[in-house]
Amino acid sequence: EAYEALAQVKAAFDPRGRYNPGKLVAPPEALLSITGTPFRPFNAAEDDSLDKAFRCNGNAQCLSYAANVPMCPSYKASADLRHSPKGRADALRAWRSTGGEEAGPQRAQREADLLAVLDTCLGCKACATSCPVQVDIPQMRTHFLADYYRRNARPMADRLTLLAERYSPVVQQLSNVIGPFWPLARRLGQKLTATVDLPTRLARRLPRESYLHMRDLDQTLPKDTVILVQDWFTALFDEVAQRAALDGLQALGYAPRLLKMRPAGKAAHNLGDVAGFERRAGRLAKLLRMAAATGAPMVALDPAFGMMLRQEYRHAKIDVPMVWMPQEFLLKDVQSGRAFRQVAGKPRMRLLQHCTEATQNPQSGEQWQAVFATLGVELEVPQVGCCGMAGLFGHQQRHQEMSRELHRLSWEAPLAGGLPIASSGFSCRSQSARLSGRTTVHPLGLIAEAFVSDGDQPPYPS
Repeated sequence: EAYEALAQVKAAFDPRGRYNPGKLVAPPEALLSITGTPFRPFNAAEDDSLDKAFRCNGNAQCLSYAANVPMCPSYKASADLRHSPKGRADALRAWRSTGGEEAGPQRAQREADLLAVLDTCLGCKACATSCPVQVDIPQMRTHFLADYYRRNARPMADRLTLLAERYSPVVQQLSNVIGPFWPLARRLGQKLTATVDLPTRLARRLPRESYLHMRDLDQTLPKDTVILVQDWFTALFDEVAQRAALDGLQALGYAPRLLKMRPAGKAAHNLGDVAGFERRAGRLAKLLRMAAATGAPMVALDPAFGMMLRQEYRHAKIDVPMVWMPQEFLLKDVQSGRAFRQVAGKPRMRLLQHCTEATQNPQSGEQWQAVFATLGVELEVPQVGCCGMAGLFGHQQRHQEMSRELHRLSWEAPLAGGLPIASSGFSCRSQSARLSGRTTVHPLGLIAEAFVSDGDQPPYPS
């Protein structure tokens, strides 16, 4: 009845149907779907990097205040339309429409405004999936920053971040030597990059047998070998997660080995260093293809890293073999007939998911629950939004208010209580410890802990 009344009002004021034809109110046969709504006019090639900014049709799905959904963290925390996918699409569209015609102070101001709204994007990628027309702001931010920094100097903090990612394999190799000097390097790094609460220590190298060495890639690997692929943050700073993954998989009967770390280029991609991203991605892709040739399955330790291989690499037409998320791999094996031993006592545990994985793979929570159910463990997977960390975002001084507000909104309550809690993302575990004082483990660590409490000895003791 309400719809019919609205149709009559529309017909009274617009009898010829000239205002937004086919949108919201129209005869059923003429009503357009959201994804079928005509886009704003835009004269560009089909492969234009900012095409999706012009596909934004104003449906406002991104303007959500719900604390337990990822879309859109910066809008939730600021309540400022400019800091939403819709607002950012508007700003990108305005910048693109003027092109090179606008010069001098006007162009500088427009670009400064655009930089400001893109700066608060946490890169959760919810807009790339939850938006009906998939207005992928992080991808467009990369293209804009690449264009902008071809014409302007990069800030010191950005240059240092790019160097840190580039030389992360060297730091990891020398971590036992560099470790004692890390507190000093950390203080200096925080000052130069205007960041706070960077990791307090470097991860120590695990025993040699924990790693898959290059010569191993030319040999037949033992049965049940699983190759763990890690991002540079986990490799450099999260020794606990590395041990947890090894312990959890070994408790399930696998023979896990850590692949030599090569940075995926995520920092370069986020900062618009397209050439740097392609170089790092090319090296990692080559290593992954070598590892895949052994026939052993590969599993990503961090969901943001794993999702990047499936999205940004695909977008850049960089071919990589399949790298499973842990729950996908384990569930696939269970469905193929593999049986895991049971944990006594039917314990309850809780998992808080990384927002990128929750948006890009909505079934991931159910997949983890199915895996834990096969072990006799009841796993809670409450819906949560973004924790507010998002790589370096939560460490940057200028983002402290927003980062803390997002944690308060979405993560503070689920972290309370006495249940053992896991967080799938490195950023999430860091934020939980930083703002709630709650130590959370990698989900594979929950599996390891369940069997240790059941009488097992951890195979990789600290």
